Amino acid sequence: MKKLLLITVAFLFCGNVFSQIEIVKESEMTMDQMLEKVDKAKFTSGILMDRSQNYSNISQLNTQEKVVSINYSYFKQALLDLYNASNKKMFISSKSLKDGFKNKKREDNIVDFGIISADFESLNYNPNDESLGGLKLVNGKFEQQKDKEAFISHTALVISPLKIAAKGNVITYRFNNEFWFNNSEKT
Repeated sequence: MKKLLLITVAFLFCGNVFSQIEIVKESEMTMDQMLEKVDKAKFTSGILMDRSQNYSNISQLNTQEKVVSINYSYFKQALLDLYNASNKKMFISSKSLKDGFKNKKREDNIVDFGIISADFESLNYNPNDESLGGLKLVNGKFEQQKDKEAFISHTALVISPLKIAAKGNVITYRFNNEFWFNNSEKT
């Protein structure tokens, strides 16, 4: 019984010690590392949606395939997707947007509008049939196919109220430069 107890305690102790070891996967590559062999001359916006989870699916915004109802939640998600897709160099995080609201006195009858006007790219890659895209995946890295574009350019315009509900008899709608996020040359 003592041996069993001693073995159990030793096992639990070793389990705790080894569980604290951080394992770093050297095989994980960033999207930018995967694109080292690709000509980036047409990648002009600095925003590659394939760097982000792209939950907002902003590249398909109001296309014939998908019509999206824009609200504050969608606006925050689109802003976060663009922020992450730019390697956190453009726009602001949704947390910063919320913090900006906390620092201001907000009136119940004033509704600010947020505007996102963005140019961005996505990869011209079809994982099911690489011949349909402009890229192929070789040993974990992308290679550009001859005479095909590596990137697809997109433009999106998102305009949304930044409040879920307003109170009062008279509602004022306000467009404020603080909530205008623009990297597009088309506005």
